[in-house]
Amino acid sequence: MLVVVWGLWVTSINRTAYPRFPRVVTARDLAENFTPVDAEVAWARGRTQDEHHLLMLVVWLKSHQRLGYFPKIGEVPTAVAGHVREALGLAEEVKLRQAAAMTASRRSEFDRLKDVAKAASLGKFKERLALLGAIDALGPTGTWLQSVPPGKVAHFAGKRGSPTRPTCARWARTSG
Repeated sequence: MLVVVWGLWVTSINRTAYPRFPRVVTARDLAENFTPVDAEVAWARGRTQDEHHLLMLVVWLKSHQRLGYFPKIGEVPTAVAGHVREALGLAEEVKLRQAAAMTASRRSEFDRLKDVAKAASLGKFKERLALLGAIDALGPTGTWLQSVPPGKVAHFAGKRGSPTRPTCARWARTSG
């Protein structure tokens, strides 16, 4: 499809190597490109745990099929999200933005547990103590160590001069 831009005939952006969502998504475009088939719905339901993530996965699937890449959540038109929500039979309260926010907050919660210690200062020491307290609140460390294979413990112990599994097990017995 050709369009006129600054007096020149050029290919529409939707027909190039860098397609985008059209400014106005037509009912025909929604029906042809963004209506999931039963097999896609079954596949997505088997890979998600709730309706918010189901909506997000199917929107990304259909968007990738149409555009050739996974768009940012903010780039997805509300008409597309609404059409997919209706096709899945989800309630109006299930929103695409809400699903993305839940994923981001859950991910950052676990990423916080992997933070490395920062340069020495009293404030950073207090932050580290708070982090260790949050980790201890997750449950007894001895339970975690029982499921770790001895070879993996030895590997990581050798990496940084870390304590061995018996030492960690002794710490677990004394702390909890």
